[in-house]
Amino acid sequence: GEHHARQRRTLPPLLYMAAIRQANLPVDAFAVRLQMGADGPGQACRDLGAVSALLDRFASLDKPLTVTCCGVPAGPTPAPTGVDAPTAPEEVFPSGSWRGPWSDSLQADWLSALAAVVFSKPGVQALCWQDAIDTTTAREMPLGGLLTAAGTPRAAAQRLAQVRAALREKRAIPARLPGGPRA
Repeated sequence: GEHHARQRRTLPPLLYMAAIRQANLPVDAFAVRLQMGADGPGQACRDLGAVSALLDRFASLDKPLTVTCCGVPAGPTPAPTGVDAPTAPEEVFPSGSWRGPWSDSLQADWLSALAAVVFSKPGVQALCWQDAIDTTTAREMPLGGLLTAAGTPRAAAQRLAQVRAALREKRAIPARLPGGPRA
């Protein structure tokens, strides 16, 4: 919803969703994007408590939620260039970080922590990662894939498989890879 702060003729997401509900439009579910950690509008890091509160506010509309296009980078992201480069100081959007500089292991830890929050919400039906594989042309989230550009799986890919298995077996979501480095 950060777009509304810069473009006043837009609607904030919660107001938009409420308007759809009040108009009795047939909606099966609402989607929420949770991309963080890359310098750019709408991708500033949020505390997971803030993410939890956001999901609770959206759940108040009594429609299922799907967390789509979620993710963080697996390393420092390059500054936007070309048409995406900021042209004025107010267009610079520093992303921040979560528990330290972004890395492969921190990306996986963030995924586990986010999944624990997301799946603790009864109204959430699904969580979808942003990119399967890194590309050299990724504009939204460089280094955000579950696989490197060479096709090598990142720790987050293994973690996602563990999260899925834990949900299927009704176990706790793993906090980090067994024996893996702690970021």
